[in-house]
Amino acid sequence: MDRLYRLTQDGLCSQLNTQLNELSNAVDYLITLNWYDGEHLSLLMIAAKNGHDDLVRILLSYYNSVEQVELKGTVKKPDGEYIGGGTALYAACFYGHFTVAKTLIEIGHANPLQDTYEYPHCPLLIFATTMDRLDIVRFLVENSYSDVNETKSTDRNRCTALTWAALRGYTSIAKYLVENGADVNYCCSSAYLTARTPISFACQTVHVEVVRLLYDAGADIMIRNNTGRTLLDNAIERNSHPMINFLLEKSINTIEDVELAVCSRSYRSFSNVFSDKVVSLLKLVLHQRDLLQKPKICSPPKSIYNHEQECQTIEELAKIEGNRDRMYIETLLIRERIFQSRNSIEIIECLNDYANMLNAHKEFGKCIDIGIHLFYFRQQNHFETSLHGFVHLFCRILDRDETIPVQRFVQVCQLVFEPSQIDYPTSIYSAVLLVVIATKILDQQENTKEEKKLIYNWIEVLCQHKMITEHGLTLIHICAMKETNSNVNCRSQKLRRHLQFPNVAAFRLLLYCGRQYLCYDAVDFSNGNTALHCLCRDSNDKEFIKLLLDYGFHVDCVNEDGYLPIDYVKNDEIKTLLKSKTNPSRLKCLCARMIAQQCFNIECLGPPSSCLNQFVLLHGGLHANPTCGTANDKTEL
Repeated sequence: MDRLYRLTQDGLCSQLNTQLNELSNAVDYLITLNWYDGEHLSLLMIAAKNGHDDLVRILLSYYNSVEQVELKGTVKKPDGEYIGGGTALYAACFYGHFTVAKTLIEIGHANPLQDTYEYPHCPLLIFATTMDRLDIVRFLVENSYSDVNETKSTDRNRCTALTWAALRGYTSIAKYLVENGADVNYCCSSAYLTARTPISFACQTVHVEVVRLLYDAGADIMIRNNTGRTLLDNAIERNSHPMINFLLEKSINTIEDVELAVCSRSYRSFSNVFSDKVVSLLKLVLHQRDLLQKPKICSPPKSIYNHEQECQTIEELAKIEGNRDRMYIETLLIRERIFQSRNSIEIIECLNDYANMLNAHKEFGKCIDIGIHLFYFRQQNHFETSLHGFVHLFCRILDRDETIPVQRFVQVCQLVFEPSQIDYPTSIYSAVLLVVIATKILDQQENTKEEKKLIYNWIEVLCQHKMITEHGLTLIHICAMKETNSNVNCRSQKLRRHLQFPNVAAFRLLLYCGRQYLCYDAVDFSNGNTALHCLCRDSNDKEFIKLLLDYGFHVDCVNEDGYLPIDYVKNDEIKTLLKSKTNPSRLKCLCARMIAQQCFNIECLGPPSSCLNQFVLLHGGLHANPTCGTANDKTEL
């Protein structure tokens, strides 16, 4: 075998031919691999590696079979690396013997789609691309042995040569493939790949020149990878200033896009060391602004940002880069400026993160300021507003036995009267929850007279507004109902304990501040229940019920089901209390009940909304007859 190796190595055709003719089992030698200086080779591989085309033809003439042609060995490349699983075709190509390679393909029917152990599932075209061998790529493409689009890896990814050229940053190969019709927007099949198109691969590995080449060739620059990241996101992730400059140069992204993407990746906690990468990228942006003479348009200082303003120069940024708290504020200022200019609701998530961080540091005043700031932003941009976040925050403060700042609390309470809230059906529930929290503040905190007066004045104005739900529930209905608990938008059971209904403290505070504006006999639209009906149905709190009776709530109002408040009471003591308020019955109540029961025509008492007619309805008119009081009644009053 050694003699055959030397003859093949030296290209001695006639001697090799003679030697093979003398062997009775020549084929066995042709399909055998032997180790030579670290290589595991067949005679055909040796001939191909050394460029002996005549010898290759002789060997093929003896045994032109897949068994010899596709035999896989270990071939040492010119750079000293090894190809595990390389065939004779690989040996010929990687040593630049393309005449031999042509012979192997056209006479020996060597398969260019054959892969190696090192790169399974990768045909020769793709393997050559990964090795940056433009000469092999040209040979395969120009002789139509491989197709720039149809030749793909046989794994689930189904990558093309251009995909690999982009991934490795081989500009010359990428340029050649594009010039020969490679699909610049080809998308790999596997959903498991982070990137799937050539340009997203090139950007992910920050090969700017390949990105530029693909962009000029019409590649889709809006493509996102399977995690939703854009070309800009990848550039920022890898801190690639050249890539960012390219994206700005081609107007693929704006300076604001870069600022936003940089700041959205900033650390969100005071406890983290601020990233040097973020600082360097912000300096890059400021440099670009300086070049383009495009200064920032900043809003006036705000208390939520400690009255800080954005840095306009690299020098200003350099002064604060060591202060992670101030740098975090800088990223918030940048994001707010951009989100506000775009009327983007994303500012809410951004500031919520900030508020959560402040909350963890017990900076509750700033948390409230942020909430108020966001409320007006939402209202100004016609987004839905809500006060539930404030309620949740106040409950957390109470739960920690911390002090709720009264002035800020009343500021929040005043939001109930804002246009986005005053006509919103559920805002009355938020108002009642704030009243409950007001009772906690008044009961548990040391407050000045001025602070107490602020709370009392707000509740008085609240009562003046006579708010009701779409079902006719008033402030006092809501305070008296157990069902209100289901409207407490608070996931934590620990925090919900501060907001329990029926709530006597809130009811008492409403009566104290706004009794002249409250209608004690108001009925809901669903069942005609008064607040006293609701309380008797949902509570056995004798003192609570006594409070209503002491304030003059009617005990003999009849709802649409024909029930008096006492009909819902199961507690004997409370029944006795209610009966004591009905004996003796007031004459006007007896008259109203008789009119309702007899269905007298009460048009003569005035319009249906008149006080007398409403009084009759409260005493049975809602239940006795739906047409009570109309001109069709037979009995005249």
